[in-house]
Amino acid sequence: ALCAPLATLARPPARASAAAERLAAEGRWQARALAGYRMASRMGDCVQYGEFRGGKVVRLSRSDCFDTTRTVEWLFALVERAESWGLAAPRCAPSGCACRETRRFYAVYDEELGYPRAIRLHKVRTVDWATLLRNPATYPSALDCRTPPQVELLTVLELEPLP
Repeated sequence: ALCAPLATLARPPARASAAAERLAAEGRWQARALAGYRMASRMGDCVQYGEFRGGKVVRLSRSDCFDTTRTVEWLFALVERAESWGLAAPRCAPSGCACRETRRFYAVYDEELGYPRAIRLHKVRTVDWATLLRNPATYPSALDCRTPPQVELLTVLELEPLP
């Protein structure tokens, strides 16, 4: 009886859902009502520097990219799409089905302005003991069941509000 209250003290605080975090961040961004901004972003080897006003491109000073022009509004839309990709269901990891992998996209938001500063992919791998026990030949692939480092999919290198 005494342990039950202590257990609730030890439990980490619940993290807001990804959608709630995104909506709060988007609210901070919209509340700022910036006239425009300059933004530099990187997605893989693709770096883009641009000036934007009202969600529209004013000027791109550098774009090594073949994809769309990345505005803050586009970043929020990308985060929203990633929330619905249904990657939370465990699946076979690249090393084989003795290792299960769960994937989750998440965004890191600027505390002051609210824009997505980074979009990351986090993978968690665990041994699937049922598969391993049913098929001992899969044992070598279970040895490779380490969780890989997170992947930085997109990073906002700089965002400068304009007057």
